[in-house]
Amino acid sequence: MDWDGKVRSAGHACAASGRPLLPGERCWSVLVLADDGFRRLDYSEEAWASVDRLGLVSCWRWKVPTRNDARQRLRLDDDMLRRLFADLALRDDRPSRCLRYVIALCLVRNRAYLWLGEQQGTITLENKMDRSRHEVVDPGMLPDDQASVTSALQALVGGVTADSTVVDAATGSPVPESCP
Repeated sequence: MDWDGKVRSAGHACAASGRPLLPGERCWSVLVLADDGFRRLDYSEEAWASVDRLGLVSCWRWKVPTRNDARQRLRLDDDMLRRLFADLALRDDRPSRCLRYVIALCLVRNRAYLWLGEQQGTITLENKMDRSRHEVVDPGMLPDDQASVTSALQALVGGVTADSTVVDAATGSPVPESCP
């Protein structure tokens, strides 16, 4: 799959109302899989109650960066990566498998997961928080595919600040930090 341009960075307007999202404002973002690839949609707090949560790959609450926030170095948030990793485990389509594989590599790089080994195209990882083990099949991406997926992931999490809250995609309720 061609990932270039498939996931855009944080929006500047609410997907439901079209109202501009202002710096410092708390918002919601969702990830859905459409026919043409992953789509990120951003919603204002007031529009969130009307969002249909069926079919969401993942969702999260975040704050639109202010000018000062924009100067900070982007760091992939481990809690968000863990949640996306778990959400994508429930999906079996190729784009989700490719994205999950790259998220697994990011979690290892961030030292949130331990690399336990690789056997017959499957990597085994351990979550350092709860010691749970995960097997992830290498989807066989070419280096160009990996670069495109990484770019899509960076666009996906762009604008997320340290006070982001991971939420359950079905209910919209905050997920306690102790949840896997």
